[in-house]
Amino acid sequence: MISIAKLHSSQNRSSKLVLNYWNETIENHVKDYELYYDAVVCSEVIEHIENKPFFVEQCVKCVKNGGSLFFTTINQTLAAWFVMIFCAEFIFRVIPKGTHNYRLLLSHKDLEKLLVQNGCQVKLIQGMYLMPNKEWSSVKTPNLSYLLHAVKKNNL
Repeated sequence: MISIAKLHSSQNRSSKLVLNYWNETIENHVKDYELYYDAVVCSEVIEHIENKPFFVEQCVKCVKNGGSLFFTTINQTLAAWFVMIFCAEFIFRVIPKGTHNYRLLLSHKDLEKLLVQNGCQVKLIQGMYLMPNKEWSSVKTPNLSYLLHAVKKNNL
């Protein structure tokens, strides 16, 4: 995955960002980077994590007070199971079979609770949908997939 990310980054010549990549667990990463980042982005990751409370806690620890956390994931709804797992993995085969497990999906309300328990305030929950042209589009409801933005409170 890191080699793919580096290749993608090298193809974007307009970007002046300097990117670093680590292949390690969040609990190891937080040892050296607690209160380090202005923002942490967990895009299409948390739906593969078994211990979500611990994962969210570690992500929050990496963010500076007042910093942002962004999560994108599949919602834990019947509609999401049908479209994002059954159709995508078994009918249209645009995602390899077995990539997602409904049991591991997380509702936006449950993710919000985990973030609040870790001293964050949720600022936005936005529904998202991957279009056939593979571009993301925002939608009114988070029934299938969602983006959640939270801010870590300053008093932690």
